[in-house]
Amino acid sequence: MTDRLTRTRADIAFLVEHWPHLVEERLPGTARPWRQTDLSPERRAQLDALARLERHDRAEDAPGESEAPVHVDVLDVLAQLTQAADGWASLAAAEAGADPLLPPLSAYADPRPYLALLAEYLHAVGWETADRVGRDLADLAADTATVLRLVRDGQRLDADCPWCAQPRALVIRVPDDDAETPAPRSGPLVVCESVRVCEPPDRDCGERWRGRPAWPWSEWDWLADRIRHAATLADVLPARRAARVYRIPGGCWLWQGAAADVPGPAQARSCGRWDCVRPDHIVRPARAAGE
Repeated sequence: MTDRLTRTRADIAFLVEHWPHLVEERLPGTARPWRQTDLSPERRAQLDALARLERHDRAEDAPGESEAPVHVDVLDVLAQLTQAADGWASLAAAEAGADPLLPPLSAYADPRPYLALLAEYLHAVGWETADRVGRDLADLAADTATVLRLVRDGQRLDADCPWCAQPRALVIRVPDDDAETPAPRSGPLVVCESVRVCEPPDRDCGERWRGRPAWPWSEWDWLADRIRHAATLADVLPARRAARVYRIPGGCWLWQGAAADVPGPAQARSCGRWDCVRPDHIVRPARAAGE
């Protein structure tokens, strides 16, 4: 219960701090950090086809033809945050026997007074209510971080760990400069927080954070390649493992045919073969000087 309340208070502080940034972000023309969009050829073709259909059906009086004066995705987050803050603050005040605040005057009213009231009486709510509040605010904090393009401690990646295969086990951590994280390695980490035993070989993971495998910012591109490669194999291997993949005496895993049907990441293999798809044969990038 104490851990849940601590995390919820941290989410409340995050939302209070970034409410002004959300309000500013809603206006077109506000500088928004650029983010690389990684689309597969199939998904890109689907989006192109939808765009062609939309242009074909477009008319001067078509719904949505005029340009929105605000970023709609940001407005959604603003409205959800105000509604949730009002609802949970009223419930917390009722369970604590305190007077609630007046309802907000609009869907986009400032939620910070309601969040402050919620934080004040959070200790008085029951366990079930605290759990529901915590999960709801955690989702809103994640949506806020996504809209503002922030890397936030505790963000969970929607991907399986390539080594232990635990779904959604990879979590972004932003550790403080403490004894567990030497100064040259300070900064964001991707940590496998799987409930299973996850023990990547040393060549795949040379860092640990609180006893768990971790990958620093400089290795995130490499890690993304491994995640995509593992996901590709997971989609194909279970049904067609015997027919498509075979092993050779050196321990390599090869696809039948002269070339790999599903190529691995564009990195060197310790076995020397370019077409080997065995994960532990793919060499991690050399560490930058001084890391």
